[in-house]
Amino acid sequence: MDNTNTQAFQIEKLVTSFNCILRIIKETESIQKTAQVKLNRLKTAYMDLIKDNRKKVFLFCLDSFYFQYKSFQLEYDNLEKGLKFINNRMYCDYYKLFMIIMDSAKNKTIEIDSFEHREYTPYKDLEPFLEYQINDIKDIHNDILNVIRILFQQFSNRHNSIENYNHEHNIGFSISNFINTLNYENRILNEQISLYMNYIAFFHISQRRHLKRMYMKFKSFYQEVDDNIRTNESFSIDDISVNQTINDDDDSIGNNSEILANTDWAVLSSGDHEHNNIPNSIGNIFDPLDDNVSVNSEQSLKTASVKSLDIVDIPIRSHSSPVAEKIDQFNKSAVVAPEPLIQDDTSNNNQF
Repeated sequence: MDNTNTQAFQIEKLVTSFNCILRIIKETESIQKTAQVKLNRLKTAYMDLIKDNRKKVFLFCLDSFYFQYKSFQLEYDNLEKGLKFINNRMYCDYYKLFMIIMDSAKNKTIEIDSFEHREYTPYKDLEPFLEYQINDIKDIHNDILNVIRILFQQFSNRHNSIENYNHEHNIGFSISNFINTLNYENRILNEQISLYMNYIAFFHISQRRHLKRMYMKFKSFYQEVDDNIRTNESFSIDDISVNQTINDDDDSIGNNSEILANTDWAVLSSGDHEHNNIPNSIGNIFDPLDDNVSVNSEQSLKTASVKSLDIVDIPIRSHSSPVAEKIDQFNKSAVVAPEPLIQDDTSNNNQF
């Protein structure tokens, strides 16, 4: 494969890789919204219980329910903050690279006079949790790739001109130094293109790792909330084991890991207490996630480049069914899940 075809392939490779990142973000946000609905229903259930049970002893007993809700809400807030932090960093990476490219154009290091682009919101280093619009991230990423395409076209045109120069002018060896200089400048342009693509490749690999970890955290969090809601047992002193260790706990990580692997995050039935099987769509994105950059200590020092990226086929999976489950209230009828539109429960925020 010649240099022309190689670089064209690598640009498309970056496009596909970025689409995988967008898919992971979409899957993570889907679980995030579903978990928020669960928490809103817990809060509603608690408010209904204390409204109908005003005795001091009842309120004392329901304090544990309130603590459960607040602990989940605190964990959710931290996860949400972490997702915003990654979003912020993504915009930071692409915005700063884009500005470096624009500065190079102003200094005539590269020539992109024909390139038109929109103005982007300046990145604020002192606000690491400021969330930027995903469309802005997509646009600035696309603009960077468009610049690379322009530079690549320049390289290709120069290469063809150099190849045909002697034939067109028929001057001979007297322009050898001129040809050598043209080759030198074109090689510099080619290296500049490779540098920009490798910058983006590193961003992709890093972002996919962070987003994968955030996805798994939200997934585990949702399962923990769901398991607590589904538990209808009443505990007493008889449930305490004298020789209990951490491995004897029914809530141990080992027991939950199997449940996590068999949960469908896209389809949640309203009355069914059986866990569904999770499809492999998100797994297809994560399987090649680390690409050729291994977590092995010997491989961790390997330089990430566009060659480290693997092309991933992105499966299309519809997100049709919303959360529609029941929360069992204490001695009350079940609370039915909200309708498909996930609403922001801002009206109850001031009740705690």
